[in-house]
Amino acid sequence: MRDAFGYDDATLAELARAGVDASFAPTTTRTRLHREIDAWLAAPAG
Repeated sequence: MRDAFGYDDATLAELARAGVDASFAPTTTRTRLHREIDAWLAAPAG
């Protein structure tokens, strides 16, 4: 998606969060996934 649409990391993180929010995963799983997405976004590129 990054290459096809030119999305940056922040946009990809938003899409990932939306997918998590739309899932039927338990709240604890959604919370963990949001933390993992935030950690990915905060990590240095490369």
